[in-house]
Amino acid sequence: MPYLNVIASNDDLVAPESSKALNEAIGSKDKSMIEFKSGHVGACISPDAHKNLWLQAGNWLKRK
Repeated sequence: MPYLNVIASNDDLVAPESSKALNEAIGSKDKSMIEFKSGHVGACISPDAHKNLWLQAGNWLKRK
């Protein structure tokens, strides 16, 4: 099963180290990670997230 891990590097709700650890725990051979320089909310709704982060996530989905 393909797995995409989207991480906000300055997240104050979900520690980036905890999110990164999931990549080691997931058994899928098809795993990807996008690390975005923002906080938790910024990764969801900032103009930069809409312009860059979610474009990357959408492109990942298109390839799957």
